[in-house]
Amino acid sequence: MQNLKGNIQFFLAVPLFSNLFTSLMAPFWVVYFNRINLDFAQISLLIIINHVAVTLFEIPTGALADT
Repeated sequence: MQNLKGNIQFFLAVPLFSNLFTSLMAPFWVVYFNRINLDFAQISLLIIINHVAVTLFEIPTGALADT
């Protein structure tokens, strides 16, 4: 049971730190893309494409990992 408790804590901690890191990096992405002369609509489109690609590719890569 002790090992299960550690696994649950790890399972909860990984997404927390992953989301925290992503949230902290987003403002730097906007500043960087703005400095290379992209307007805010283009920056938003890039971020949307990134999120859609991550969502779409998680399904096949998760299925591959399960095999």
